[in-house]
Amino acid sequence: MIKNSLFPIAILLFLSWQDSSAQSGICNPDIIIPDEFESNEFDHDGVTIPYRLLTPEIPDSNQKLPLIVALHGAENFGSPRDRFLMCAGSYALGWLAPSLQKKYPSYVIAPHLYDDLFFDGYDGWDEEKPLDFLKRLIDQLLATEKIDPNRIYLTGHSMGGIGTFTVPVKLKDYFAALMPMNTAGGCPEVCEIINNKVYDNLSIWAIHHRNDAANSNVRDVFDQLKSQGKEVYSTHSFGDEIINLKTSRIEELIEEHQRYFHTEYRYSCHSNGIFFCHTSSMDTILRDPLFQKWVFRQHKVDADAIQITSADSTNNYAIHWKAKNPLDSLEVWFRTSAATKWSMLDKIPAGKGSFELVPAVMESDIGQDSKVKLVLLNDTGFTYGFAESDIKKVVTGIPEKHKKRKIFFYPNPASKVIHFKLPDDISGTGLKYKYKVMSTGGAIMQQGEVQENRLDVTELPIGIYLLVLESNTQLFKQRLVLVDPAE
Repeated sequence: MIKNSLFPIAILLFLSWQDSSAQSGICNPDIIIPDEFESNEFDHDGVTIPYRLLTPEIPDSNQKLPLIVALHGAENFGSPRDRFLMCAGSYALGWLAPSLQKKYPSYVIAPHLYDDLFFDGYDGWDEEKPLDFLKRLIDQLLATEKIDPNRIYLTGHSMGGIGTFTVPVKLKDYFAALMPMNTAGGCPEVCEIINNKVYDNLSIWAIHHRNDAANSNVRDVFDQLKSQGKEVYSTHSFGDEIINLKTSRIEELIEEHQRYFHTEYRYSCHSNGIFFCHTSSMDTILRDPLFQKWVFRQHKVDADAIQITSADSTNNYAIHWKAKNPLDSLEVWFRTSAATKWSMLDKIPAGKGSFELVPAVMESDIGQDSKVKLVLLNDTGFTYGFAESDIKKVVTGIPEKHKKRKIFFYPNPASKVIHFKLPDDISGTGLKYKYKVMSTGGAIMQQGEVQENRLDVTELPIGIYLLVLESNTQLFKQRLVLVDPAE
């Protein structure tokens, strides 16, 4: 499984760090750990495991804040307790930056698998003992601190990046977002996790440098996400492809609630030592205000929060849905094709249950590749539900020769009963027709199955309607006028 192929990578990284950390300048014995990053211990079945915890200043005593779980890499894997965070520690320390904490106050926890634990079963974040330790540590913090359980974010560097990808396999439903940094792990192990749908309700922003040895592993992961239909956006480059998204475009993507980002830096790094390429990108990304904004917008997704039940091309391309909480807000987004940007059409109560794309968009803009996306927001404004659907321009498969046919019905204007007459070449086929009588505003006033080529409209008030008649292969639409029978 995952251990067999990723564990040797961690060992090699560990040995490499031991050999070269001194001359590379990555480890700094004079680094000062902020006092507010308090040293603590956790008793895990008689084994003492140290960790650092930042408790933020809470502006509102009733407010619950997010938690950053930061997993160290091989540079701290097996290091003595008194040297923790002295080597490439910004994966955790970066979240303590005063400017970041002022804007996005959050808890930060950094556990340490120190040297004495190395051969006692704590030899990687995806092993049984460390996984159980992480679960119990997070559970303890949830019970004792003011942490929002829907906003727990998992990150890690190098070996901790591997853990960021693999820990959610066992710790299901704990995390809202994953931020792996300079991970040495990748496919086929992580691709298998993707295929098992583990990440379907998680947001991911992976960070790497193109000159870091294992950068291609992360590209494989995002190629696999794309193959599963996920919308993936690379901000800087993707291998030899230079992208360099503008700040304004990344801002748009964040506002669109995009959930999968890949950042591969290209700046020069070898002149500062080989491991500078392996560490500097996490320093860079943690200072990026757009990355910070994206992270702290993430909320645990409820897969059952909203489902699109139908996309009706016969009724102004109406989208129908069911929402678990009708009182929440719903954003309706549309795009013409994969080559165009998403546009938000409206923000409405989720309980409305339907939305007509026309006239919010031009009917001519709705094609075979068009999509609609529904985004559900809770009462605090966080996104927790997504649903997406194709909008087929012709969903009934009408044969070309019948597309312009009209069905004849009489009388029209009518008052009580409508009679139908089918075109000669399709009469007598035994097709069963369903009908809808809709108001000019698109509301369905009456519907059912046509019996004996007649329809009783006695219960409908006088006015102008749209009559829609549909079978498996035929579709007819025509204006219907109902008048007072006394006139």
